[in-house]
Amino acid sequence: MALLEYVPSFWNVATFSLAIAVLYRTIAGVYLRYRADLCDIPGPELAAWTSLWRFRDAWKGQAHRTAVELHRKYGKLVRIGPQVISVSDPAMIPVIYNTNGNFTKSGFYPLQSITWHKRQQLNVFSTRDEAQHNAMKRKVASAYAPDALLKMENNIDDCGRLLKGHLKECADQRKSVDLGAWLLYYGMLESARSRSSDLFLTLN
Repeated sequence: MALLEYVPSFWNVATFSLAIAVLYRTIAGVYLRYRADLCDIPGPELAAWTSLWRFRDAWKGQAHRTAVELHRKYGKLVRIGPQVISVSDPAMIPVIYNTNGNFTKSGFYPLQSITWHKRQQLNVFSTRDEAQHNAMKRKVASAYAPDALLKMENNIDDCGRLLKGHLKECADQRKSVDLGAWLLYYGMLESARSRSSDLFLTLN
């Protein structure tokens, strides 16, 4: 019995663990809020403290509109999370999307992968590993070389004419168009130029 008196109860352990977790999150939150490299970037105050602000914005399905409004209000750089910065500056494209690996992709990208036999199959878009990305890219790089793209120019023009013709037909008949679907078809037709007419008729 005397030994059991020194064994902490489940609730004491749980309470202590919760207190430690809250203290840790509080200290981490204060640190992130006032990080020297982030604290001067403007944005919603709550977003600088917690990712819940960003989660709520995404949950409402209005994140794309919110981003436009925030950049109009705050400028080219907006802090939308404790460690998340939204950038709206064309000059930063070569800085962020360079081949030096200065900026690692976020955890959002692997979500764009399929799963096969319970294993995630990363692709050239979704992988976050620079070495793996370079190895994958080398296999398809020749298809996107300037000479190869120039050879496809006529195919793209043909597909553009098909799309333009369908849109004009709908406009003349005052019919609505599912533009999202037809832009998808346009992309499919570009990659299937040899059978584009049959495919176009099928989709129509």
